[in-house]
Amino acid sequence: MMRILHVLPGRLRLGFDAVKGRPDLASRMHRHLEAVSGIRRVTVDTRTGSVLMLFDPAALKSAEFLNELSTVLGSIFPAHIAPGRVRSVSYTHLTLPTITE
Repeated sequence: MMRILHVLPGRLRLGFDAVKGRPDLASRMHRHLEAVSGIRRVTVDTRTGSVLMLFDPAALKSAEFLNELSTVLGSIFPAHIAPGRVRSVSYTHLTLPTITE
C-alpha cells in the first residue's frame, strides 16, 4: 500500500510497504523517480518504506509532471496505478492513487 505521509510545497513523503527490506525495488524507484523532470532529489529508505521527493513546487500544477510521475509509479506497480490517471493535485487535498501489494 502507498500512503501520503507528509506534503509541503516542494516536498512529498510517501510510504510504500512494498519497499521495506527491498533494496532492489528501492533502487529502481530512486532511479526512475529521479529521472522525472521537476523532481530535484529522491531519498528511499528500505527500513521504513519512506520515499521523500523534493521537487519544483510549480511542477505539481503541471499535468505533464503528474502524468510522468504516475507513469513512473505505474511502471513499478503496474497492477495498481494506471499511467496518466493523475490530473490535478492541490496541497490542501493531495490525492494520489492507493497502491496495494
